[in-house]
Amino acid sequence: MHAIRTANIKLGDTVAILGVGTIGLMSLIAAKNAGASRIYVSDLSDYNLSKAKELDADVIINTENDNIFEIVKKEDSNGVDKVILTAAFPIVWEEALKISKKGGGICIVGMFDKPVTTDLLQLLMSEKSVYTSWLYRREDFETSIKIA
Repeated sequence: MHAIRTANIKLGDTVAILGVGTIGLMSLIAAKNAGASRIYVSDLSDYNLSKAKELDADVIINTENDNIFEIVKKEDSNGVDKVILTAAFPIVWEEALKISKKGGGICIVGMFDKPVTTDLLQLLMSEKSVYTSWLYRREDFETSIKIA
């Protein structure tokens, strides 16, 4: 809930959630509650992806077999409005940069255990925003209880 609020996901936004373990699945529920119009989810685990499908994710992507960039571009040619990154791997960060549209945003939730490098000029020229989400606020907790 806090990541969705931090990233300012609102009615009509297209969203990609990269990594649908527990936090990613909860992000899916929160993004739907915020009014996201289309939600892509990606993971390597078929089990996690099946749970995301049960929670009505719009597009399911197993990144071991499918190219997330090509799938997103086919549906949303300019990219998605917001990306929630819960799988903390450098390759996933690169995917987030590729699939988010110009002026879009990326919210980092997953905890990277090593430094990640990025081309700041590319980030600057694409006018993308980077958000981070740590824990929650009282209003996030209260909203989560209402959804549950």
